Amino acid sequence: MENSSTVAGAVGQVEDLAPFNSVAQNNSAPTTEHPTNATTNNNPDELNDVEFLDDYKAEVVRSLQLEAAAKGPPVDYRELYLRRVAQTFASDLRLKKEVAKLRRYEALNVKLEQKLAAAKAELKLLKKEVSILLKRRARERFQKRLRFGSVARKRVGNPFRMVRK
Repeated sequence: MENSSTVAGAVGQVEDLAPFNSVAQNNSAPTTEHPTNATTNNNPDELNDVEFLDDYKAEVVRSLQLEAAAKGPPVDYRELYLRRVAQTFASDLRLKKEVAKLRRYEALNVKLEQKLAAAKAELKLLKKEVSILLKRRARERFQKRLRFGSVARKRVGNPFRMVRK
């Protein structure tokens, strides 16, 4: 028999392999396996007996209680939700107030820009009027001096200038 497993499978015989034998595994020394992974058996010496499960359950409950105590008092999610909603409404109200304030400022800014443009146009007109008035006043003063003979009219330009042809 060169390959015993294939020959045994072909003949229909089952070989007794010790490491894979379920009877040998049940009779082995107790392990520190998780109780849900332990094999079920009526043997009171095994890890999955009722007392162990009760102890395990009590230990799990104790650890959960310690975790809950470490986290603090239980969380009231309804209260948290209401707080969040109130904060959201408050922030929405604050945002609406800021938007209204911004719109008022923008409207005021537009009005002020219009007033500024009107004031600039008025200033330009006033400057023109002042220059016209100053020119008129200077002309009147000059005419007055000419009438009384205190100033002789000057000739404009240089009569000795050579003109190129």
